[in-house]
Amino acid sequence: MTEKIGNKAITVAKGVRNITIQGFINSLIGAILFLFISRSISQEEMGLYGALTLTVTIGIMLGILGLDYAASRYISYLKGQNKHSQIKNISKKILTVFFFSSIAITILFFFLSNEISLLLFDNNSYVLLIQFSSLTILPSVAGFVTLGFLQGFQTFSNIALIKLLSGISRLITAILLINLGLGVLGLMASWAISSFIIIIFGIPIILKQIIKSNNSSMVEINDNSENPLSYRELFLFSFPMMGVYLFEHILNAIDQYVVLAFLDLNSLGSYFVAATASTAIISILGAPLIMTLTPTISEVHGKIKLEGVSHSFKIASRYISLFFTPATFLLAALSPVALYILGGEKYYDAI
Repeated sequence: MTEKIGNKAITVAKGVRNITIQGFINSLIGAILFLFISRSISQEEMGLYGALTLTVTIGIMLGILGLDYAASRYISYLKGQNKHSQIKNISKKILTVFFFSSIAITILFFFLSNEISLLLFDNNSYVLLIQFSSLTILPSVAGFVTLGFLQGFQTFSNIALIKLLSGISRLITAILLINLGLGVLGLMASWAISSFIIIIFGIPIILKQIIKSNNSSMVEINDNSENPLSYRELFLFSFPMMGVYLFEHILNAIDQYVVLAFLDLNSLGSYFVAATASTAIISILGAPLIMTLTPTISEVHGKIKLEGVSHSFKIASRYISLFFTPATFLLAALSPVALYILGGEKYYDAI
């Protein structure tokens, strides 16, 4: 048992390493993109982009309903219990809920665009832009759910490669569309395109894993010893996850909404740049840890229940801390310099 736990802990560490490397490369790609954006659009447009990003992110979280974490959790758990045929069952339930929730939230934001514009900007000058931005919710939700499935199947190398391709596509399309004069509209379009890249490359891998699970289920003995997971059980897990991350997002973004409410888009543009730079540590290091730790520990829980979970955390933390701790201090120390280099003199007051 200890050997199995140790192997899974090493899987966590290796997964974190691979996705962290990918995250670092994507951060470099993002830095290049930001170098271009900060010198191609005004501070007011940057503030507009920041406000749209914060608002659309709320729509994405509502559309996901925590289903990405549910896919990551339950697929790994069922793999650990060797109940491969139930993976197809839970996948169908997640996809069914995702289909209706993502479409419903996209339509809701689209038709509330006038109210959102009045709420954020005290005018309806940006209704069309908000309507277009709301259309990015559907592919973004699909992209996150796709990544959730890939995490559940623990295809960490594929996740790293797909996210890298997504980042590159966003860089290329954003530069192209801004050069065509689309501005913030081009940035939102590039966001949607990067999500489509995740979907296009992720779905074949997911289907391959589901087919593999179906083949494995043919030789299982105790696969049907328990009833399949119900929608109620699915929601009891996914809704709290959605609530936690939605609350966390609003809590982290509330200061930016305050800046927009009491100042103007120019001020929000500068503040958005600083806030984005300050969250680099979480984006580069924290996200990979969550991506790999959740599904791997879920599989351990499925195989050997709770007694193996604490031991897995202990072993995994030893591997992760060797890289995590010094990298955190390094990123924190370099963030002011990086902000000045990326934003230039225009955003010097944001340091």
